[in-house]
Amino acid sequence: MIATVFLLVAFSLICISIMLYHVYYDRYVSNFKDKISLYIYPDMSKELLLEQIKSSGNLKSYSSLKRAFKDLDSLKKGHYIINETMSSEAAVRVLEHAWQEPVNIVISRHLRRASDIAKNLSKQLLLDSVTVMQALGDSTLFAGYGLSHKDYFSLIFPDTYNVYWTASIKDILDLQKKEYDKFWTEDNLRKAKNLSLTPQQVAVLASIVKGESNYVPEYPRIASVYLNRLRKGMKLGADPTIAYIYDYKLNRILNKHTRTDSPYNTYMYRGLPPHPICVPTKDCLEAVLNPANEKYLFFCASYKLDGTHIFARTYREHKANARKFYKAIKDRANKSN
Repeated sequence: MIATVFLLVAFSLICISIMLYHVYYDRYVSNFKDKISLYIYPDMSKELLLEQIKSSGNLKSYSSLKRAFKDLDSLKKGHYIINETMSSEAAVRVLEHAWQEPVNIVISRHLRRASDIAKNLSKQLLLDSVTVMQALGDSTLFAGYGLSHKDYFSLIFPDTYNVYWTASIKDILDLQKKEYDKFWTEDNLRKAKNLSLTPQQVAVLASIVKGESNYVPEYPRIASVYLNRLRKGMKLGADPTIAYIYDYKLNRILNKHTRTDSPYNTYMYRGLPPHPICVPTKDCLEAVLNPANEKYLFFCASYKLDGTHIFARTYREHKANARKFYKAIKDRANKSN
């Protein structure tokens, strides 16, 4: 009888010791080998999240985390960081209180369509493309920013931003409005006025500059060509505006394309198009506000085929430069054959 009692007491003590050890381990001992980045989607189950953490290879004790997860009522969508100093219960507290960690997103410098913006954002945030597209067409939303919804390109400032993964499209556009206001300082507004342009017109011209080249050092010179044409009352004759009319689906712009009737056709109508044709970068905006002090009226791709351009003051010089370019293209084609 005594022996039985002794065994029961010993067994109880062992069980209590194990339970206390579990409590101590779950609450105070680091249960992770390295930092784990977690993305919790809507309707994600605790079981799936547990498996995700387990498969990371950075979990020390699966049973400890599983015990701690029993106290987790529900998962809240978001991006969370579990670091290597956390115990199982500390990790659960992060999830329980939705202590999110921001993510870095990159708004691309090469956005030519509303769908490009939607794809760029939806790939990096918990946003779907349809929601973004609806927002970009929301006239009431953009009126709140003092803009037409057709000027959405001018509100976007390509850069890297630190935001919550669960940010709404309104959050992102609010952030872009802050960048917009930051750019349009009194000095930049004065420069635009000296050019007889509004900020929106600067954005339109900057978008054409962006459509012409990816070589930043040339932007002020390209901007000066179009500003010179505007001053002289010439048609801008900008190929990027034709590309925009055809939704950037043309492999090559031909004369027949320049006869398409559209308010964006700068071969047909004088002045600037009604709205930007792509997202202009800060480099392009700065180029329009600070153009090269030159009298060039024409430019074409360089015969060096290096992505740069050659500039000319007269149409005769321009045609000679164009002939050199087409000859270089032909020579390269012949060599490849």
